[in-house]
Amino acid sequence: MNSQSSSHDLLSTKLDGSNFSLWEFHFGIFVQGKGLFGWLDGSASLPTDEKELDRWNLNNAKVIVWMLNSVHANIVMGLRPFSSASEIWLHLRNVYQQSNLAQEFEVERNIVEYTQGDKNVCSFYAVLQLLWSEQDKISGRNMSTAGLKEMLGERQRTRMVQFLMKLRLEFKSIRGSLLNREVTPALDVVLAAMLLEETRLGTQATIESIPLSVVALLAQKSTIDTSSRNAKRNVQCYECNDFGHIAANCPK
Repeated sequence: MNSQSSSHDLLSTKLDGSNFSLWEFHFGIFVQGKGLFGWLDGSASLPTDEKELDRWNLNNAKVIVWMLNSVHANIVMGLRPFSSASEIWLHLRNVYQQSNLAQEFEVERNIVEYTQGDKNVCSFYAVLQLLWSEQDKISGRNMSTAGLKEMLGERQRTRMVQFLMKLRLEFKSIRGSLLNREVTPALDVVLAAMLLEETRLGTQATIESIPLSVVALLAQKSTIDTSSRNAKRNVQCYECNDFGHIAANCPK
């Protein structure tokens, strides 16, 4: 099986009717990466040449297959009347795209309610990034490129604070240290610090879980090894009166 025919397996988001904005973003980028976005938005017009038409139909079928595999089964049945990828794309947008205000409300609610829970720092941050990217997409629909860039710059500080406040209580100490810096650290700097702290806490927890009897045994072994080395250094050779070797190994 070639890479294009199985590419739908790589899509991480499935349309379930409530997540159109996120699905549209992921699926659009995916098809762009395959060089077939024209079949999705309708800009790849139907050719008249027979050979070109065969190629067009093949690419159209590829995009439809990817689309069918990226939506839930209850949505697939409603797509049977359509014969082109662009028709399906337009239909899904008309049916499932919510108003900007409703989408914004849902995304903001998800960001507010989302916390680290039992996830590690890396997994927690990855989901938070997805929520932020959806927030940016909604906010940037009616913005110029320059305006969107300025808005994203202003959001970095807010998102750094959001990230810190949603972490578990065990990160309280380093969180306070980062927030009290004279210069506000960048989000990637904060993430790196939290990953290091997570490693340190994991190592500390492992050490603390070792039974005291094992710790005592290791300490006793270390003491015996040290005493043995010292004893060897204190052996005096009767041939040369030097310390550290015996007569049998005397260099003289």
